[in-house]
Amino acid sequence: MQVELEILREQFGRRLRQIRVESGETQEKFAESIGMSVDMLSLIERGRNVPSFKKVARMMSGLKKPAKYFFDFDSLPAVEKRRARMPPARKHRLR
Repeated sequence: MQVELEILREQFGRRLRQIRVESGETQEKFAESIGMSVDMLSLIERGRNVPSFKKVARMMSGLKKPAKYFFDFDSLPAVEKRRARMPPARKHRLR
């Protein structure tokens, strides 16, 4: 279930970015209009963070789109294949 949640987070973020760009909004302008920091918006668009329902409602209002539009992942471009979800390799110290 954890993997599915990560995928959902990533898809939502990619879809949000797609809608924002198609609407001609910059991250800075859009973040300001919905009362969010640019850093937080960037984290959401990269799938690292999840917005609250309150923030999603502000996004819907700011981009003038219904909630279901944000979850229409079929319109996302294909993502290049990624390595299997593995923790980052550890750097070995030279002794």
